[in-house]
Amino acid sequence: MADHVAAMDLVDLFSVIGETSELRQAFGPYTSDRWLCEVTEPIYGLRNDVMHTVRTFVTDAAQSLRHLIHLDELVRQLLVVLTTTLNGSSLGS
Repeated sequence: MADHVAAMDLVDLFSVIGETSELRQAFGPYTSDRWLCEVTEPIYGLRNDVMHTVRTFVTDAAQSLRHLIHLDELVRQLLVVLTTTLNGSSLGS
């Protein structure tokens, strides 16, 4: 399973989590719609912000930086929970 996860891009990974109740619940009481709105879409936005940095910082540098830092923290927390969940469940085998 770890090899499959390593081959995914970040948006695909969070989409799979959003469609897998057991994984989603490891992060909290998320419905698939709430996961999409609060996690997947912001992560996709982060990807766009990183890949298009000039646009990101020209529009509002201070706000953009705060937003990127917040999303970085969210991604790090999610990856810790995901790793812990996969290592401790039948999904990881």
